[in-house]
Amino acid sequence: MKTIITTLSLVLLSLTAFAGGEKFQQAMGKTLAGYETCQSAADFNALSAKFARIAEAEPTEWLPLYYQAHCIIVGNFNSIASAIDRDIMLDEAQKALDKLIALDPSNSEALVLQGMLYTGRLVIDPQTRGQEYGAKSAIAVGKAQGMNPNNPRARYMQIANERGTAQFFGKDMQAFCDRAAALVNEWDSLDIVASPIHPSWGKSITSGIANSCD
Repeated sequence: MKTIITTLSLVLLSLTAFAGGEKFQQAMGKTLAGYETCQSAADFNALSAKFARIAEAEPTEWLPLYYQAHCIIVGNFNSIASAIDRDIMLDEAQKALDKLIALDPSNSEALVLQGMLYTGRLVIDPQTRGQEYGAKSAIAVGKAQGMNPNNPRARYMQIANERGTAQFFGKDMQAFCDRAAALVNEWDSLDIVASPIHPSWGKSITSGIANSCD
C-alpha cells in the first residue's frame, strides 16, 4: 500500500509540476528549445509528447496544445512513414487542435495550424486529395486572416498554399516570390509577439520562398 501511495504521489507531482505562471513559462521555454535539435519526424513526435504532458498539466493553456500539434504537422511533412501512419499521426495533431479551438475559438494561430494540417493531409496524396484538402486549408487560413488580418503566418500560409497549387500545374512562380518578399519586408511590424513562448515562426520560411526565384 505504501508503494502504491508513493507512486500515486509521484504521478500527481508530475502533473502539477508546471502549475503556476512562472513554472509554466519555464517548462514551455525549456521544451521549445527542443525544436533546435529536431531533424526527423521521430524527433518532432517525441517533442510533441513533451508538450502533451504540459497540456495535460495545464488544461486551460492553449500554447502546449498548439505546439503539440505543430510538432506533429511539421515532422509529418518530411516523414518517410507510410500514408496510413502519417494520417494516424495527423489524427493525433487534430485531437490537440480540436481541444485548442474549443478552448479558444477565436484564436487566429490555431486556424493557421489547422490550415497547415489540411495541407499535410494533401501532400500525402496530392492526386486524390488536392481538391478536398486544398479547399479546406484555404477556408481555415481565410478564417485565420479574418480573425487577425495582421497575422503574418496566415499570410504566409496563403502564399504557400497558392504557390503549391501553381507548382502542381506548372505555372510561373515569380508572383509568389514577389508576394513573399513583400511579406518579409512587413514581417517585423506585423508580428507583435505576446511573449517568448508565443508563436513567432514563419519569417525564414517566407524568405526561402522569396529567394526561390533568384
